[in-house]
Amino acid sequence: MTKDIDPYNIGYGRISQLDYGRRVSHTDLDVAAQQQRSRLERAGCHEIYFDLQPGSEDDRPDFERLLDRMKRRDRVDRVTITRDDRITRSPQVTLDLIEVFLSQNIELVILDMGDYPIDLTNPYQWKQRVQAGLDAAFEIKMLGMRIRRGYEYFRQTQKANPAVPFGYRRSREGRYERDPEQWEFAERVIKTFFETRSLNKTCRVIEQVTGRELRTTTLRYWLRNQVLQGNTPYKIDKKTKQPGEIIYGTHSDVLITPEQALIINEVCRENQKLGGKRHNILYPLGSGLCRCRKCGSTMGVRKLLNGNPQELAYILRCTGASKRIPVCDFNSEPRSFMIEPHIIAALTEKAVKITDFVSGETTKKESPEITALRIQRSYLLATPGDKSNILPLIENIDNQIKALEFEETQTDRVSNYTGETFKSLSHIYRSPEYWKDLDPSTRRELFRQFVEVVWVSAVKIPGSRFVNYQIEPVLKF
Repeated sequence: MTKDIDPYNIGYGRISQLDYGRRVSHTDLDVAAQQQRSRLERAGCHEIYFDLQPGSEDDRPDFERLLDRMKRRDRVDRVTITRDDRITRSPQVTLDLIEVFLSQNIELVILDMGDYPIDLTNPYQWKQRVQAGLDAAFEIKMLGMRIRRGYEYFRQTQKANPAVPFGYRRSREGRYERDPEQWEFAERVIKTFFETRSLNKTCRVIEQVTGRELRTTTLRYWLRNQVLQGNTPYKIDKKTKQPGEIIYGTHSDVLITPEQALIINEVCRENQKLGGKRHNILYPLGSGLCRCRKCGSTMGVRKLLNGNPQELAYILRCTGASKRIPVCDFNSEPRSFMIEPHIIAALTEKAVKITDFVSGETTKKESPEITALRIQRSYLLATPGDKSNILPLIENIDNQIKALEFEETQTDRVSNYTGETFKSLSHIYRSPEYWKDLDPSTRRELFRQFVEVVWVSAVKIPGSRFVNYQIEPVLKF
């Protein structure tokens, strides 16, 4: 290898956000990050690339930039790292990196092994670096296995997870219980949300009143946390934050009732569809019911016509066109009074099928969760010998079944009520006037229950600046 008198040296450092549990900025680095930077600077690095991600992830921004620069041999003669697991913990990526170092004639310096470049052309040195990548991957897999076994133990013993949501703490027995220092503030946040019915407004009010900053995403996940309802979630998905398994009725300190949980989900879903505008107005079509035929995006409420909420005449607009999606050029803005008559016509045409749809004559099947709990309960009852030790387990299963049955009852409440309403008004609901005279909230519930989607498309009139709208309601039956 031909060595320059002063090789251009690039340093690379990394710390894992998971290891240190807080965001590290480039202006106020924590001790571990500053230590790496200091060592790289003393090693004579002209530039330093730094990432805040686990080493098992290979989509790190600075790592990708460094690798691309090495492949192009763009002013890089040497790469310096503090130790080998800082640059990667993947065996395959380790092999690929070694090939890049060799093919591009770039030196590698690992400060924990000395200040001199490693001779990767030496088979023993090559094997040592490959083995280091394998060892790092092995450590990650072993750590993951220990964590999974730990969570499995928590699940089997129905104990609280180590990650405790705000407002709670873990008791000595490993159960969730209220945190006296946080409980009052948590109740204030929930009360504010039900008063404002908006995540953004809740965050603003809480900051104005208490001076404590909240983020809307964090608040959304917190409000939907099963722990607040007296349940213990397990197997949390990292992306959706949703649990794969829930044990119901594990603790008595409850911040949110099942009825309130349904309202929270409904409000969050509505606000997300409306884009954060005019939450106090119950738009029958403003909940993602209408979609653009061209790009499939939702038709959101742009503005209210004439500023009169009682008339509920408003403009819809394709959110895909608003975001300038290349595939969509649907810049027209249909009015609500152009769409609703098509939906009402489709519903009145199939009025007889609506009766069958809401009659409720079909037998509802029990959910798999309740069935599994009943089987588990029967096994415990069939256990021979003294049952005094298993009575608490049976009581806990009974509480879980009651909680699940109550949740299903709340979910079906609107559907059952609507069915009874249609039975009692069977002589008038075939009339379009019946639908038009309904108050917006009732009409919205009925539209949601019977309509799957309303496709909206615009066709330009030749020789005119006007367009014709094609409205295609798709019913659920």
